[in-house]
Amino acid sequence: MFRQRLYCGGDQKTSLIGAPSIKLPDALVLRMLEHRDVQWDQYLRNAVERKLDEINLLDRLVKVSRLTESDAEEFGHKIKAGQRRRHEEAAQAWR
Repeated sequence: MFRQRLYCGGDQKTSLIGAPSIKLPDALVLRMLEHRDVQWDQYLRNAVERKLDEINLLDRLVKVSRLTESDAEEFGHKIKAGQRRRHEEAAQAWR
C-alpha cells in the first residue's frame, strides 16, 4: 500500500518543537501528488496559522464578553429559526 508522510517544519536545530508530521489518507496524498506545483507545506502552514488566529480572536472575545452560555444558545436558536424560515420561503418560491 502506498504511504507517504508530509513533513512540516524547518531546521530541527532551531525549532523548539521539531518537525511535526501529518498523516494523510492515501487517496488525499494521491490527489496532492497530481498538483506538485502547489507548495503543500507552505499551504498547510498558512492554513494552521489562519486557524490559530481565528481561535485566538475567539479566545479574546470570550474573555471580554458578558454573554452567558444560555444567551448564546438563545441567539443560536433564533438565528437557526430565521435561517429555516428563509430556506422554507425560498423552497416555496421555487414550487
